Amino acid sequence: MRMNSETKKPLAFISDGAKNRRIRRRIVLGIDPGVSTGLAALDLDGNLLFAKSEREISLDGIIQEVSRYGKVVLVATDVSPTPDLVRNVASKLNASIFTPTKSMEIPEKRELVNKYNLRYASNVSDSHARDALASGIKAYHRFKNKFAKLEIELADRTPITSRERTKELLVRGFSIARAIRESQRKPTLMKPSTIMHPQPETRPEFQKMTVEQAEVIARLNHLVESLQDEIKTLKSENLELRLIFEKERARSDIELRKDRLYATQRNQITDMRKRIQQLQEKLDERINPPSEETQSEIGSDVTLLKPIESFSSKGLEKAVTRSQIKAGDVVILLDASGGGASTAKLLAKLQPSLVVTCTVMSNPAEEVLNEHGTPIVGRDLLSMRDVRGNFYVQTKELQSVRNRQESLMKRKAKSLLEDAIETHRER
Repeated sequence: MRMNSETKKPLAFISDGAKNRRIRRRIVLGIDPGVSTGLAALDLDGNLLFAKSEREISLDGIIQEVSRYGKVVLVATDVSPTPDLVRNVASKLNASIFTPTKSMEIPEKRELVNKYNLRYASNVSDSHARDALASGIKAYHRFKNKFAKLEIELADRTPITSRERTKELLVRGFSIARAIRESQRKPTLMKPSTIMHPQPETRPEFQKMTVEQAEVIARLNHLVESLQDEIKTLKSENLELRLIFEKERARSDIELRKDRLYATQRNQITDMRKRIQQLQEKLDERINPPSEETQSEIGSDVTLLKPIESFSSKGLEKAVTRSQIKAGDVVILLDASGGGASTAKLLAKLQPSLVVTCTVMSNPAEEVLNEHGTPIVGRDLLSMRDVRGNFYVQTKELQSVRNRQESLMKRKAKSLLEDAIETHRER
């Protein structure tokens, strides 16, 4: 039989300094069943008493091994449901059973043992012993807070006897108050005549019933604590879900506002397109060449002015396409502002016989047109007629204004020439 063990010197009893007597130690036993069975024992202060593994150890061998260290009050396992070996050991030792709600995973067991080794300076390396120790640690943690509260209640005035007994009662499912009360109660002595001895045949059945009831109470208490932990977890998850819901609702509100804004802007764009189309139709009506009906209405002795909407390269290009401007036509600049010398050169290339301006033209543009011999006149000097968006001027009036402008341009040119000659002579 091969044995791998990590043990301390067996100490089944601890000394009660106040009474100077020995008290049987209460312990938690962790078991990892298998071909090699792992065993680990902790006292109710969390100290490691031993941790070992033994191949093909019997039930009696386990009882004999653990009894050297004290009285087992809690048998723990790391798997669920409870293995038969754990149930049999607990029944033999009249101890409660700790079973996790679900089997412990390897990472959880490794973390429990590693933290324990660091805190208590232990070193359990055998895998089966480590699993047994992990189950014992988890079982001890189940009652650790209760033990701490009990220490506060008992303080230092309570003898070790009552402490060990009270902790045992806590493990068996008693409340702290009841455990303290029961552990401190003194047994009453009965008169010999009134002492009733239980029948031998009923004692084992009574003991079995007591063990079963203690196990049921411990399991129920364990279930209550597990459910309380689960309630805390569910409350935390509920809070997280509420936060997520609020974020999603806020995001949905933003998306809804975006959709509404998009719909509003889309409707505005549609309305603007309709308005642009209407204005374009009106503009087309203004620049369309006069029909025969219009011509007969205004007479034959009139001249049509070809419109240019804006004094720019694009405006000139559009006017040439729509109004079919050619050399010798009279053009009317609906907006003469904005054009400079380069734009005036483009207009001069069209060779209009007269340029009528509705607004003020820049000096550079006007100089370029004068240099090219293109006369310019403001619309206020002409008696124009607007018929269905087309501008007309009496041909005679137009010719008179054009001749006057050309004569003025010639005089200006002659005056400039004379000034230049005079300046040259003076030099």
